[in-house]
Amino acid sequence: MAKWIISIVVIINIILICPQIFYLNLFDDLKEGRTWCVVLYSSLLNTYSSSIIFFHFFAPFLLNLFSAIFIIIGTARQRFLMKAEHHFTNHFKSKLKQHKHLLISPIILVILSLPRLIISYTLNCKKSSEYFWLYLFGYFISFMPSVLICFVFVLPSVTYKKEFQQVLLCIQQHFSLIKINSFVNKHF
Repeated sequence: MAKWIISIVVIINIILICPQIFYLNLFDDLKEGRTWCVVLYSSLLNTYSSSIIFFHFFAPFLLNLFSAIFIIIGTARQRFLMKAEHHFTNHFKSKLKQHKHLLISPIILVILSLPRLIISYTLNCKKSSEYFWLYLFGYFISFMPSVLICFVFVLPSVTYKKEFQQVLLCIQQHFSLIKINSFVNKHF
């Protein structure tokens, strides 16, 4: 089932982006000695493009957020039905505390991806821009979610954090063992 869903999502994304590809034009600037990629959209396609950008930005965030809320409420409800001596809000608070990483991660992803969204609406082709470094910095910040995946998903979760620490300890012990073996081989 997951393979079908992934394939369908990829195909839908390709179909959604196809209209934008047909409006890309190359412009040879003889004065500057360079080629520019210029996009000329009609007002309808411009609205479509803006809608697609917003959809691809907010849909994953909302799916993650609502899934996390559904998990928290669902597990709290199950706990409440099994242990009715406590009020639902007590179960909800404990599950919220237990699964807070599920809420923190999508919010961090949105904050880190926000520069890319802003740049996609403000960046335009100019010979030189006084905000060039700001645009470049914002562009590179938009890659931070994939670079900082450990900090976004692993460290907020208690379970993943413990597992990560165990892996680091195992790696450290492995390298210590290699150092000891190389020392023994050199001196004996």
